[in-house]
Amino acid sequence: MDIQQIHQDLYQELLLQIEKNPRLRIRPRKTNRARKLSEKGFWFLGNNDYLAIGFWKGMNWKTKLPNISFLVNNDGSSYLIISTSDSIEKLKFIDLISSQINALVTVKQPYYKAYDKNDYKKSLRTFLSEDWPIINDLIKTGKLPNIDKLPFAIIDEWEFREDMSNLRMYNKEFIKFKEHKLSGIHYQLSSSVINKYGQINNCYLEKIPFGTQWIFFTGENGSGKTSILRALAIGLCRNNDGGIIDSSKDLNIEMTLFNGEKEVQYKIKKGSFEKQHHTYLDGFSAYGPTRLITDTDDFNNDVINIDIEAIQNKLAYGLFNTLDVLMTLASPYDVGEKPKYAETAIQILVEHLNEIIPGVGVDYNQDFELIFFDGEERHNTPVAKRFNQLSSGTKSFCALICDILLRLKKQQPKIFDPSKYKGIIIIDEIDLHLHPKMQKEIVVQLSETFPSIQFIVSTHSPIPLLGAPAKSVFYKVSRDFENGVICANLDIDVTTLTPNLILSSPIFGFNELLSDQLSVTQDLNTQDFWSQKKVEDKAMESLLKKYRERKKMGGDD
Repeated sequence: MDIQQIHQDLYQELLLQIEKNPRLRIRPRKTNRARKLSEKGFWFLGNNDYLAIGFWKGMNWKTKLPNISFLVNNDGSSYLIISTSDSIEKLKFIDLISSQINALVTVKQPYYKAYDKNDYKKSLRTFLSEDWPIINDLIKTGKLPNIDKLPFAIIDEWEFREDMSNLRMYNKEFIKFKEHKLSGIHYQLSSSVINKYGQINNCYLEKIPFGTQWIFFTGENGSGKTSILRALAIGLCRNNDGGIIDSSKDLNIEMTLFNGEKEVQYKIKKGSFEKQHHTYLDGFSAYGPTRLITDTDDFNNDVINIDIEAIQNKLAYGLFNTLDVLMTLASPYDVGEKPKYAETAIQILVEHLNEIIPGVGVDYNQDFELIFFDGEERHNTPVAKRFNQLSSGTKSFCALICDILLRLKKQQPKIFDPSKYKGIIIIDEIDLHLHPKMQKEIVVQLSETFPSIQFIVSTHSPIPLLGAPAKSVFYKVSRDFENGVICANLDIDVTTLTPNLILSSPIFGFNELLSDQLSVTQDLNTQDFWSQKKVEDKAMESLLKKYRERKKMGGDD
């Protein structure tokens, strides 16, 4: 079955059921990550194999799904699913509910009840008439024995109305996309000419295709990648950011920027910068390579005196200075809402972060402090950690995501869904501090979380390119004595390339990828995957064993 058609069928069925039952509230997909709403029509959480509809507050940070959901697989089979694997408190709920829901299987996680395999719309109606009222009444009373804090709650009316309004909006966008295949990028750099900045004499970035979300710069150390990023930051900020260090009074930049409706052209030249508040960008931020310092760190002012607030008020401070201080969500979170809406707001934030940050669970305590789970357990119970207790790589990954979220929220305060933020983000050495898995994942997560943002980054590693979406653009930066910094646009599709091929392609320009310790008498392993090598090594070991046995028995060679 087509999973998108199942989404559409159940969406229409639920609209009818909501008209009949004013108490009924649903929890649809809240964000347009990876354009799953506007381009795929995935109205509920899930993937290509299943969807899960929530009817109450509360998410399982391990499964990334509602604690209680109506789940439909792509074969049409449907179930009531109660997932409590991330909390002991949630387990207590099962003892109570299992005695009231007929045919609920509670042998092991997840707990489930199966419905009609042949008609998921009929199954939904059965769930709503038989099981939903029982669960809803239990949650609504909130008086469950032996449970200190109920991990489930009724969805607030204002949240439900906003969710339904978003669904209607995305439904219209989905119809337009099906008809016209529109690009989701609102702002993008279309072209730029950089003259007289640092070692740059004339650098041309031309004909960047419409809809390009990622622009990658590669090149050896000292080739001029950072200078290009700094010049672009000056052009995009129109030199209005106090964190920018302008080292070239002869600077001449020409910018062509698509602003969501049309292309805008402007120049910044010869030190006579436009000192005005007007900007063509609603959202912008730039990051240098130092991203391990956050506002959770304790600074010894006898050694280093940092004005954290002043640094964080700059949009491009870290790109032009030797340090940066990233904002995190580790302190008690100021949700910016009226008290009665505060807990709902932080619940939604936590749901967003659990979708964004791979391998790490996020929750919050009674003081609205975020707590993190990175897989460590004690006595079979996940260990809750504060942000500054996470590993350096995980902190670097999380801090960059959090800082972008907070900056865009400040710049576009009326937007709540991260997928709706628009603008341009610059990141120097995006691979720095990250394990290879994270190097790919950071590109994937930024692409999916912020589908309307254009990213301009540099990298020394081929791994981030493995996460690059379609239409990505690659520039190779080099320098020679006569021309200074040269920037070449490479027409290369990395979709089918392995890291070795990317490294030996013009993107990085390795002539060979061999260890200096390789002996001429050694066989070179040329397999693409380690698993292939292990299989072939095992087969060769088996052949050699048989050969030795035959030799031992006096057999022929």
